[in-house]
Amino acid sequence: GASTNGRGGSMYVVVGKSKTSVGGVPTILPGYSSAETGGFLSLLSGKSTHTSSGSLSVITKNAGEAGVSGHMIFSSGTTSVGASGTIEFYTQDATGGKGGDVKFAVGNTKSDEVGGSAIISAGGQTDHTGGAMLFSSGFGVTPGSVRIVSPNAGTSGISGELSFRTGTTSNGASGEFSMSTGASTDGRGGS
Repeated sequence: GASTNGRGGSMYVVVGKSKTSVGGVPTILPGYSSAETGGFLSLLSGKSTHTSSGSLSVITKNAGEAGVSGHMIFSSGTTSVGASGTIEFYTQDATGGKGGDVKFAVGNTKSDEVGGSAIISAGGQTDHTGGAMLFSSGFGVTPGSVRIVSPNAGTSGISGELSFRTGTTSNGASGEFSMSTGASTDGRGGS
């Protein structure tokens, strides 16, 4: 319930633990429709008219000694007519401060295994042109920078490789590789 002079009430949805099998699974399903768009599912943090809005955390718990931590999957469904659903990660505009950051990071590896990989791949197409990939800095009087960096190596290793190349082709020209700076109308062109 609401509170006029204190903290609003909390709500907990807790499923049962298990000592011998898989723990209970809570499932929330929006309404199904056979004729129109199915129901929506919204997860919203609390609004504040004076200070910060609430946080929203989606976290898998730490694994035990003999397991791996749980997977986290964000996926849109398939479609037979039209485009499949879009997945968007973005922060909103800031009118009196800096816009929020969006961070994707792989956890560090502390064993003898190779560190985890970060893979970003555009969609494939078997009959026509595949999806494009765009890395763009923010616009401004001086736009932001785009940096692709391999970190420094340790005392007994070599720094990571940077590779830029186009794919091979069996019929026609392979892809173009182009690097250039923009033109300048009142100053020196970039190096």
